[in-house]
Amino acid sequence: GKVVAITDETVVFETSEDRVRIEIAKWGISSNDTAAAAAAAAAAEKKAAQDKADKEAAEKKAAEKKAAEKKAAEKKAAEKKAANDELKGLVFEHLTDEFQTAEALVDRIGNVEVTKAKVVNRLAALVKDGVAVKEEVKQEDKTKKMMYKLA
Repeated sequence: GKVVAITDETVVFETSEDRVRIEIAKWGISSNDTAAAAAAAAAAEKKAAQDKADKEAAEKKAAEKKAAEKKAAEKKAAEKKAANDELKGLVFEHLTDEFQTAEALVDRIGNVEVTKAKVVNRLAALVKDGVAVKEEVKQEDKTKKMMYKLA
């Protein structure tokens, strides 16, 4: 029903269309479930809104972090590519019209950071580009060695 009157000591309810009234002493009412339910619903709604805001903030932060990591990775890849291109150019400069081994090229370059593996990798790229030729050459001691020269 509806609350129709409240005094210092009583609460009066009207229960139906025939206007039956019930008067109850305030000490006989332990809680107002409607107000408690409304307060709980409001608190739940507020918590859901806060959770949604926190989730959106976390997603935004994660997206920003991912973008920053991607940018850093792209920068690192560009730096590595530039270094690779520099070494590829260095290998190309030391390549001649005569066949030579990767080890000989490493010796001609003379840089301690330039390894045989790096030189072979750049030589493979030069062969793929059609700038260099790769051939297995039989040595005087009947061994075969991979040799490279300009195309």
